[in-house]
Amino acid sequence: MPSTTPNLFIIGTPRSATTSVARWLSAHPDVAMGRRKEPMYHAHDLASPTRFTSEGPYLDLWSHAADALLRIDASPWYLYSKEAAASIAKMSPDSRLVVQLRNPVDMIASLHAHHVFTGHEKERDFAKAVFSLRSPDMSEFRNTVDYLEVARIAAQIDRYYEHFDRSQVVFVDFDEVKENPEASYLRLLADLGLRPVPLTTYPRLNPARRSRIPGMHRWFADARSPIGRALRRVVKKVAVTEGRPTLPPGQLLRVQQALQADIDELESLIGRDLTKWKGSPG
Repeated sequence: MPSTTPNLFIIGTPRSATTSVARWLSAHPDVAMGRRKEPMYHAHDLASPTRFTSEGPYLDLWSHAADALLRIDASPWYLYSKEAAASIAKMSPDSRLVVQLRNPVDMIASLHAHHVFTGHEKERDFAKAVFSLRSPDMSEFRNTVDYLEVARIAAQIDRYYEHFDRSQVVFVDFDEVKENPEASYLRLLADLGLRPVPLTTYPRLNPARRSRIPGMHRWFADARSPIGRALRRVVKKVAVTEGRPTLPPGQLLRVQQALQADIDELESLIGRDLTKWKGSPG
């Protein structure tokens, strides 16, 4: 029977090619993407003005896709959320869940740089942002997110195992996506029981970016007039470059040491060799 309930959730981790993989999947003839990426409806504990809070408008995101075999909700903060697993299970208990794994040190370094770029993060010093005590922002959780908690993936996956059978969870390796996108994509299709329909190209979306001049790229961010939009394009071309700032190896090593126990637990939990995450960072 046709349905507008999503049944394929890309739940995390942040900054791990979730946007790219979601878009690739949405090109498959049996898959449909919701009209809005990251609706975050099931993350009831994460305050954000962009989160869908009503079930009706949320389900309406797939009103065009009632006949699709799989309907995607790509909200990578669902993994971090303490309430999303139970909420998803209540609405769509037979769903498939995609977790994109990335070295957690690299992941939160990328996340911090991304939040600085978007204006969510005011603390530009990576170590201070990671290790300082932070008070939650009740209007937008990203403004004071706990980066170490974001990176403690084992406990997050364990929450999903409380509500879903392990066979419903599919893991995708960020490094494999980056190095061989087609092979990684076709493997994901097989894991999801979808026909092997390769793409002609595998565009990389939402890459790491940074400002040459802090904050300058956000000038005219809300511009609606033709002149304002033109100025925004010029400013972005001048102020923005790809890549993230290089961090001191000592800072990265400190983060790795703080996360070592969780990496070991995750390795045991999902039955994967994560030795590559345990070398010298940087």
